[in-house]
Amino acid sequence: MSKDEEFLLYPIDTGDDPSCPACGKTMLVAAIEERGDQPNFITFRCEQCGRTEKFIYD
Repeated sequence: MSKDEEFLLYPIDTGDDPSCPACGKTMLVAAIEERGDQPNFITFRCEQCGRTEKFIYD
């Protein structure tokens, strides 16, 4: 796997709060990870079912 393909498992953040794929409720920001010269991540969490989703953001 190339270095570029390594991060394709995470969707790109569009700026909108995502809906939970399990229950459909709008997910809230749980964490923002800034990594300097590596891609940054934003994690959303569903308050209803507890599911989390991680997205790459610029």
